[in-house]
Amino acid sequence: MKKVLSWPVYYQLSEIYTAPLNVIWFVFGAAMSFQQYHMFNLINILLCLVDVFLFDLAVNIADNYYDYLHGKDRHFLTDINPIGRLKLPLTDVRNLVWISY
Repeated sequence: MKKVLSWPVYYQLSEIYTAPLNVIWFVFGAAMSFQQYHMFNLINILLCLVDVFLFDLAVNIADNYYDYLHGKDRHFLTDINPIGRLKLPLTDVRNLVWISY
């Protein structure tokens, strides 16, 4: 399982580079909430932000896992999907999905 948990593999498998886009939507939502209700609780906002961030990573890992399981195109499975491209063991990726959730 060491190969699955290395940083470069996790970076590609979780697609962490897309997380700032989701954080921006979260910040917009918090700003709209402040505008509407005139309340701002920093601790709750930070906890929710961490939750949204980690859940996004878990969903991306699960998407890559299930796309690989149900994929039919050989080019997609071997060249595009990180599991096939990096030749990751499916059981380790499945365990990572469960741990992430």
